[in-house]
Amino acid sequence: MSYQRTGDFCSIILAGGSGSKMFPLTESYPKCLLNVGNYPLIYYSLKALEIAGFDETLIVVRESWLKKIKTRVDSLKMKIKAEYHAISHLLEPNTATVLVS
Repeated sequence: MSYQRTGDFCSIILAGGSGSKMFPLTESYPKCLLNVGNYPLIYYSLKALEIAGFDETLIVVRESWLKKIKTRVDSLKMKIKAEYHAISHLLEPNTATVLVS
C-alpha cells in the first residue's frame, strides 16, 4: 500500500460495511455509492476532505466492491487522490478493525 500520512493527520474513509440497515437498496450495490441528491454518498466525504485541505485519502472497501467503488470514485474527477485497502467480509467483522493493524 503506497498511502502515506502527511503532517499530523491522515484521512481514512471506512466504506467496507455491509450496509445491512439499508437493505434492499444495498443488496447489489454498496451503500457508499447510493445517490444522495446528484452524487453518491462517498462524494460528500471526499469533498469535505478536499475542503479541509487533504490531498489524499485511504478508502477501506470490501474486496467484492473494490472495482465498482474505484470506478465510480475515479469518475467523479476530484482533486483528492484515493488509495484503496480491500478487506474480506469473511475475515473482518467490521471496517473499524483495520485501524488496529
